Amino acid sequence: MKGFGYQDAIQIENREFRIHTGCEPDKKRIVCEVFEEGRYVYSLVDSYNVRPPESDSIQEVYLKNITSDLHQSIMDEIKVLFYAFEKLKSVKDAQPHYRLGKLFLARNFFDEAVVCFNNAIRLKSDYIRAYQQLAITYLKMQKQDQAVETCNTVLEQHPDFPDILDLLAVIYTHIGAYEKAKNALQKAIEIKPDYLESQFNLGTVLFLSTLTDEDENIVIPVRIMRMINQIRELDVYQDETWQSRFEELEETIKSRVKNEIVTILLQFQIYFIMAKDTVGSSLDFFLIKFMFGGKEMNQEEMEYYEKQISEEAASHEGFADYWNEMGIVHLIQCRDFFLKAVNEFEEAVKINPKYADAKQNHGLIKNNKKGFLILLRAILK
Repeated sequence: MKGFGYQDAIQIENREFRIHTGCEPDKKRIVCEVFEEGRYVYSLVDSYNVRPPESDSIQEVYLKNITSDLHQSIMDEIKVLFYAFEKLKSVKDAQPHYRLGKLFLARNFFDEAVVCFNNAIRLKSDYIRAYQQLAITYLKMQKQDQAVETCNTVLEQHPDFPDILDLLAVIYTHIGAYEKAKNALQKAIEIKPDYLESQFNLGTVLFLSTLTDEDENIVIPVRIMRMINQIRELDVYQDETWQSRFEELEETIKSRVKNEIVTILLQFQIYFIMAKDTVGSSLDFFLIKFMFGGKEMNQEEMEYYEKQISEEAASHEGFADYWNEMGIVHLIQCRDFFLKAVNEFEEAVKINPKYADAKQNHGLIKNNKKGFLILLRAILK
């Protein structure tokens, strides 16, 4: 079966985004790419599995449907993000700004991410995670000076914060300031001896600092390989995406080609610092869409996002944040059923005003409706 795809453009104010989605049956995957003014922004690769079909035509219809669904979902996603970006301008709570910033950062909308993280910091001056994500954004924008400054702002108040020391070291590594990177990493490891990612970063720094222009074929030190193998066994890195990344890293290391190995080691430093947030992007998107997406979410959508969020459990269920957020998801689902129950009791009373049980149930639930919604709003803040 030949590949096929869809192309569309969406306009958001004075900006145009082009979305290209293609199905590659020979590779069993769908690839969606987003462009703005010809510039690649981000992509999503979705693998699929199908049982042997009764006929090629049945399989083709199925593949066209799932490809179209992914294509449409990416267009909807972009619209929701930028709609929420406008809605949040008047919101005085730091948390949704932080969530939206993470979503923009993951999709390479760096300017919007900077605005969101700065808003979160303005509303909550000690929001260390927002500083952390802001520094990562600056690093990915190649604004290293601003990234260093952002880390140092935190370290002035919290000099022994290992994640920020690790991040600062990564920034120094990317600009070739290896001695500063080594010092920051040694301090992070002294504070947190079992910090495997920092140990990997230290091994990388020491290795890169020994390379010369004459080196072409290189061998990775045993220290780095040992750290890679230990990190790969951690629960947080067991999903398919991470394991695929580790396989690519191993193949690149076997090649012994200096430029390729240096590039992938630096890339893994970025991967590791971006993995430190313990809440998955599906959960962030669900909450942003629910609270600021511009339209009511139906139960089918909620169940879809719950499934996506649950699939991230393997890499996040060891963190308290994950279970706290899952509680919020299920409470939101309860809200939908709660409001349906209110309407159904009202309908029962309307049909039969003398129906005692329905009148009693309607009275009880109506009296508690305001309290339930107040509770939900308080938790979502």
